[in-house]
Amino acid sequence: MKTILHILPALALLAGCRPDTAGREARERELPHMRQALEAEQQGDFAKAARHYHDSLMANPEAASAHLGLAILLQEHQEDFLGAAYHYQRYLDLNPRAQKTETVRNRKTLAEQQLTQHLVRTHGAAASIIHQNLVQDNQTFKEKIAGLEAEKTRLEHENKTLEAAVKNQAAEIERQKRLLDRMTAPAPAQLQTQPRRVDIPDISNVKTPARPPAVPSLEPPPAPKRTYTVQPGDTLRRIAEKHYNDPRKWTAIRDANKDILGGDGDHLRVNQVLIIP
Repeated sequence: MKTILHILPALALLAGCRPDTAGREARERELPHMRQALEAEQQGDFAKAARHYHDSLMANPEAASAHLGLAILLQEHQEDFLGAAYHYQRYLDLNPRAQKTETVRNRKTLAEQQLTQHLVRTHGAAASIIHQNLVQDNQTFKEKIAGLEAEKTRLEHENKTLEAAVKNQAAEIERQKRLLDRMTAPAPAQLQTQPRRVDIPDISNVKTPARPPAVPSLEPPPAPKRTYTVQPGDTLRRIAEKHYNDPRKWTAIRDANKDILGGDGDHLRVNQVLIIP
């Protein structure tokens, strides 16, 4: 029986490979497990070669050359026709436009026929049913793999979205921190200026006209204004609850301080001095 080292060049000569496919397969053959698999085949150790093909596919499930090499080995040396048919199909799925697709498809058909013959010899009349079940299981397995790959893609996209959200949130926290630092920074000390000297004329000899007596006002004197300095974490509702025991009276504080708070009371800042009516 020919080994894969004789079969693969023959496939390339008969069918040829497109430049992109040939370059991809050349790169795949340089993978560590692929090189070990080819070396094991040169030495005639096909069991060891199969293990390295499996390891290569575990590391890179889309290595088409590993699928093809393992399929030929399973068909030619281990009589695992079901596994061979599966790996032929995986190669076709990964390289649908390769010029040797027809050759690989024929080998897959041959492996399926060999599987049927083997089952007939081994299990008699029930072989066809078993074969159909195996084919169906194989299809189900392929569908599960496709579903897992789609889920992997979805999770990768979701992970990128979450990373972007975390980065944006961190930038917003940093912006808010800088804004708070500016708001709570102490105001620069006012420059002390020397009082200007003013000469006051001597008016001791000037007679001051008598002032009329003051008429007492009948209105009560205005009540002193009560004020409050805004603390970190304060809101108008919290201030109203603190002074009136009723957070619903926050609008009274807002109306009394419209000149500094605005119409909606959304300019509340730390260290602001509010009038509490």
